[in-house]
Amino acid sequence: MIEGYAGNITSQFAQDLHPTPRQPIALTVRDWFDPTLESQWFILPGLVAVLSMIMALLVSALSLARERELGTFEQLLVTPLRPGEVLVGKALPGIIVGLIDANLAATAALLWFRVPFLGSMIVLQTVLLLYLLAGVGIGLVISSITHTQQQAMLGVFVLASPMVMLSGYAAPVENMPPIVELLSRVDPIRWMLVIARGVFLQDMPMAVVLQNAWPLTAIAVTAFVVAGAAVRRAVG
Repeated sequence: MIEGYAGNITSQFAQDLHPTPRQPIALTVRDWFDPTLESQWFILPGLVAVLSMIMALLVSALSLARERELGTFEQLLVTPLRPGEVLVGKALPGIIVGLIDANLAATAALLWFRVPFLGSMIVLQTVLLLYLLAGVGIGLVISSITHTQQQAMLGVFVLASPMVMLSGYAAPVENMPPIVELLSRVDPIRWMLVIARGVFLQDMPMAVVLQNAWPLTAIAVTAFVVAGAAVRRAVG
């Protein structure tokens, strides 16, 4: 719509300026952050967020469920470990696997698909760590309420599908109904997508990064509080 208005205004100005069939002014549209309209420039930074979240959810969700299924959960109960230490021990593998997966996807995007990277790698890694803390917290909640690995895997995929759909990965969040858009605010993938694409393609200013990072902080803190209570109940 805006492009149509701009074209009409330019055409009218050119006609008034030089009323001949050959107009001296032509309107050319140029996409700012993706001038060649390469679809992988938009998709691959999003995959960094989506794939790392799925792996972090899966690894952390299988942790306590695997202990129960193999019968080693009772051995964990008699150890001198505190619930917080159990929580940290079960969270670290998911964070490490998620970071490795995110960096593999980012490396493939940069070296194989030649996606530009205009921002700071330190900022990206810091936000990824915060983002994976939120994902691992959610995964530990799933793990604490399931009893088998199959149940945990089903719980992850049941939760991951709507998370990806609500994140704006395939369709813009702005085009969603208001209720759905409100629901997407508790989805960590939504905020990480904005930061990942912004850091890759726009050299996103730190103020804008922080504006999208504080919801991740709130989600991470909430998820770990709930996960801590669930693990404390399971262990204690």
